[in-house]
Amino acid sequence: MGHYSTLNIGTASLHWKYKIPNYLAFLFDQGNLYFTIPSEESEDDEMDQSDGIGFKTTVKDALEKLNELGFDWNLMTRTYCHFYEDLKLSLLEYIGEDLIEDGADPSSINIDELFANYLTGYGQLSREEELKDFVQFIFPLLWASQGEEDALVKSIDGKTYSVEKSNVSYTSSTFLYDPWDFLYSRRLKFPPWVVMIANLFDYDYREDYSEIISMLQIKLLLEASHPEDSVVLDLEDIIEDTSDIEEFHIESAKAIVDKIELYNAFFQSVINKSNLVKETYFKKELLSELQRVEGIVKTQEKGRALEMLIAAIFDSADGLTIQKKNINTGNQEIDILIKNNVNRPFWTSLGSPFFL
Repeated sequence: MGHYSTLNIGTASLHWKYKIPNYLAFLFDQGNLYFTIPSEESEDDEMDQSDGIGFKTTVKDALEKLNELGFDWNLMTRTYCHFYEDLKLSLLEYIGEDLIEDGADPSSINIDELFANYLTGYGQLSREEELKDFVQFIFPLLWASQGEEDALVKSIDGKTYSVEKSNVSYTSSTFLYDPWDFLYSRRLKFPPWVVMIANLFDYDYREDYSEIISMLQIKLLLEASHPEDSVVLDLEDIIEDTSDIEEFHIESAKAIVDKIELYNAFFQSVINKSNLVKETYFKKELLSELQRVEGIVKTQEKGRALEMLIAAIFDSADGLTIQKKNINTGNQEIDILIKNNVNRPFWTSLGSPFFL
């Protein structure tokens, strides 16, 4: 069976076998540590041995900690945008398969046109609004996947969707761990963004982007919960005494920093020295920013996003370096200050630095 650490957020539970993920430290303060001492009647006389041990806080406090650390809607939206095209393509492949089964000619299926037609029946939301809308579906989908109850969900797009409980209770593989298993036959009953975001939590994404996908899922579960609900990291099954967990925050911080340094050292050299990897990297960054801009509705937010996109474009060019942003001279604001080291006639004529 193994030993597990378990994170309980309201009625939802996430489990990790034989480990305590370091990023869970982001949810708690050291003062949230709890443990219960065995009674005097216990056969075990070691007083530091615990019957129950872990960390406990509230949804409200956990969200405040995450927001302070930068795990806000902006970061979550950027994460979603990073995977958006892959998620869209996966969904459309299944819709295309349905059309082929109904007799459509595979060569006549245009993916972009198919997605545009698919979206016509739904409201136009920004990527951030899609994430916030998904929050309203999480627990109804979870309960339905476990065969517990039906639910009606009022979406931001103005429609109300029926979430019908499954006839089979997915006890070992609930919606949180295998969303596609539950959503496959229901994928056309919900807004496309609900299906796409749910699929971020399948095995492949978890395997390739463990910390990122887990933190996104935890953030969304917290947002879907009541502020006063409990958030409990239950370590009773994996920790035997308090001394094993007293330095949890310090050890977690060190492990995360070490991992970041190792990944940076390992991949930065490749990014810098391989033109192919460098070009691919910047194209991915630019595409991600462009997708984010397209999904923003508010003018001010779109303006800031466009500034980031322009900065990324110039930063990707050899010989151009972003030195400062949003410089206030008193009379005007300069968006970007760029150092120009490009030795070509057009660029040398611009001088260095130049402003945008």
